Amino acid sequence: MAGLLQPFPESRQPGTGLAAPAPAPPVATPAPPGYIFIKGDAKHKYHRLDLGRIHYIEGLRNYVQFIGEDGRIVSLQNLGALEEELPGQQFVRIHKSYIVNLGHVQEVDGNSLLVGGRRLPVGESYRRRFFELVERYRMG
Repeated sequence: MAGLLQPFPESRQPGTGLAAPAPAPPVATPAPPGYIFIKGDAKHKYHRLDLGRIHYIEGLRNYVQFIGEDGRIVSLQNLGALEEELPGQQFVRIHKSYIVNLGHVQEVDGNSLLVGGRRLPVGESYRRRFFELVERYRMG
């Protein structure tokens, strides 16, 4: 039938006779590094902290204190905002003032934890999520 237009196959661009370019491959999101940089006490000073060496983080109003194998480092930041940036499979909020590194939890006893030699409370509003993680990794 003369005059009838037939659709172009999807593999061809109209009018060129050439194959359509392949779609761009998705950009891979790089794996998060095993460290973070936190603002120090001077204007342009930053500390590199290896995530695996952090035992827990304590919120002190507008400051946070990182406690770990390298001692204590205080930084001007909000605990809630920091919680959003940390890897959730490694760090979990247990109290309005504490985030712990699950890899350094030595003992769970009722509603408290032993982390880095210090007993920390598990707040009521954080218990369910924390104990779900404990159950996930529990043996026996």
